[in-house]
Amino acid sequence: FRPFRGGTEPLKKTHHGKLLTQDASPCRIPASERMIYPLSQHIGAPAQPVVAKGDEVRVGQMIAAAGSFVSANLYASVSGVVEDIGNYPNGAGLPAPAIVIRNDFQDKIADDIVPYPPIGDMTADELLRVVRNAGLTGMGGASFPTQVKLTIPPEKKVDTLIINAAECEPYLTADDWLMKTAPQDIADGIRAVKKILGVSSCVVAVEANKRDAAAKVTAVLRPDDGVTVRFFPVRYPQGAEKQLIYAVTRREVPSGGLPADVGAVVMNIATAGTFGRTLRTGMPYIERIVTVTGEGVREPKNLIVRLGASFADLIAFCGGLSDDTVRLLAGGPMMGLTLPGPEGTVVKGTGGLVALTEHETAAFAETPCIHCGRCVAACPMGLLPLKIDAAVRLNNTENCERFHASDCIECGACTYVCPAKRHLTHACRVAKQMLRKKKEEGRG
Repeated sequence: FRPFRGGTEPLKKTHHGKLLTQDASPCRIPASERMIYPLSQHIGAPAQPVVAKGDEVRVGQMIAAAGSFVSANLYASVSGVVEDIGNYPNGAGLPAPAIVIRNDFQDKIADDIVPYPPIGDMTADELLRVVRNAGLTGMGGASFPTQVKLTIPPEKKVDTLIINAAECEPYLTADDWLMKTAPQDIADGIRAVKKILGVSSCVVAVEANKRDAAAKVTAVLRPDDGVTVRFFPVRYPQGAEKQLIYAVTRREVPSGGLPADVGAVVMNIATAGTFGRTLRTGMPYIERIVTVTGEGVREPKNLIVRLGASFADLIAFCGGLSDDTVRLLAGGPMMGLTLPGPEGTVVKGTGGLVALTEHETAAFAETPCIHCGRCVAACPMGLLPLKIDAAVRLNNTENCERFHASDCIECGACTYVCPAKRHLTHACRVAKQMLRKKKEEGRG
């Protein structure tokens, strides 16, 4: 059966990329000499520095505080000295305000890093404070501050927690390996989130190609945890929030609505695992698994990486790039951002670096739309990508609104299936920018 309307099946292609790292157990990479911490690593207001140039810092010490409710704290992942606060490459390889720490390679731990009490001894409010203090954000790519997601308005009733373990993006295997190597952290994180939300029902949603990894998590779940592991067909974008909610509950999030509007909360499995590790160790969010892969990478690997590390160092640790590399992405090939070069920084939402060769990116040149309708059939939101594309090319904001461009989840399925190689996902992003500009002008 199809778990949701539309979508595509890139993993059924002969070469889907995951083969490159599916057997690559995560290994830890040494921290970079200079660690860069962009102040905006999440949706919402940038974090505000609480250190100054010349200050000595330790691992786990707060270096920037949340700038508003929709924001997140930022912590040092190494010990050393604050070298500068200025513009440096962010997770997209672009200049942005950041704190730079010169690593002393001593890994001196902040004095206040101690394990938390058992989950059963903590209240829901205390657990939510841990989430807020630890700087947790969604680790599936959107980087939405987790404490905001778990703060449910009184007028909304949530009854279902969905743990997103789909990892439907081609090439990436970080979540797969997290389930294999840290199942207890994941189980503890799930228990804590359930207590915060006060829900009895939890579903871990896994694509059917990750049964071995899911078995590791199932083995550490207790009968009284109230957690069900469900497998779904391999279909992109199974991991998209609205599609996952529909697949699990058959409830549809309304246009412009949020998961809580239909009684659900979705959390990435890596976020749950990081929460569990924080409770066990007391260490805030300072590291994650990153898949460094693609035919352009000489030695594809899954790496345990500290936030603030250099993309260039990750690539070098994996043997460097091959001479025929033509495109470097932060993230996967469907939703990842094209980088201007290897200059960039591991941030909270960095799940992968993918280097593509000419062979992998062949036939990207656009040709005229043939009106085949494949993009319409593939769109999981039921949109008309070809119409939105035409509206953007004509600078027709009214038609962008008419064809509901703001509902696009930018999954890339339309671009993937288009035989004319139209840049449809990019057109939808531009359309949303046009609509935001129109809305801002209306306020003015």
